[in-house]
Amino acid sequence: MVTMVLGCHAASPAQRVEIQAAPLPAPPPPVTALLHDAALPDAVPVRSEDKGAWARAIAPSKTFKEIAAPRLDAITLAWRIGKQHKVKDLDPSEDYPANYVQPVDLVIGGAADAQAVALGELSGSVERFEVTYCRGRGFQLPREEPWGFPQEPSIASAFSVGVPQGNSEFLVVRDGDDLHVLHRETSDGRCDEMKQGPLDGCEGFEYERIADVHLPHGVALFELVRDEDEGKPLDCGAPTSYGSALLPPR
Repeated sequence: MVTMVLGCHAASPAQRVEIQAAPLPAPPPPVTALLHDAALPDAVPVRSEDKGAWARAIAPSKTFKEIAAPRLDAITLAWRIGKQHKVKDLDPSEDYPANYVQPVDLVIGGAADAQAVALGELSGSVERFEVTYCRGRGFQLPREEPWGFPQEPSIASAFSVGVPQGNSEFLVVRDGDDLHVLHRETSDGRCDEMKQGPLDGCEGFEYERIADVHLPHGVALFELVRDEDEGKPLDCGAPTSYGSALLPPR
């Protein structure tokens, strides 16, 4: 508190005027907090390098598309899983896992502005060991199990859905201000090994580039897997089709 004594001339009584110090403004929130607010709820930060130029050499699919991402400070790569349903109404004795499909989209953007890549109606269930979102949420591997996605540092996000006989696998590779969305089908049969850039693969089951996404410069990336049928993020602790499950975060 500051006290000032004011007087006009000797005959005037002195007056005490109290001046309250102005309150200090609240500090601004950290940049990371601002970016989390801009991302979709339950999204986790993407931690990848931006050196995925090798993915440009992967052949584009017949349905390849180019997308300009919304001009946002933070963009979420949201794998959106729709309601599962049967392809054919079969007798239980004739039913099989691939008869159950669900629509899957990759939604790129934020809550108010986004672009979607329709990935089709995919059979089976989400393979938690092959989803980078579960690793980003802190889930742990059982001692005897590895992560099922490539450990290439330019991979921003990986997602997989399938049955024991084979999966539909997707990778999002960061290449500077571009993302390359890759897709392949896998099989549990014979594999004649081959390479696509740094990725291991099998002849006849190569990755295709299904989309290129152009990002605003310097944007922060987040990822999310959302089960729209349940109305919540993917339950990363649920057992996979092989019976094993990830361990909860420590």
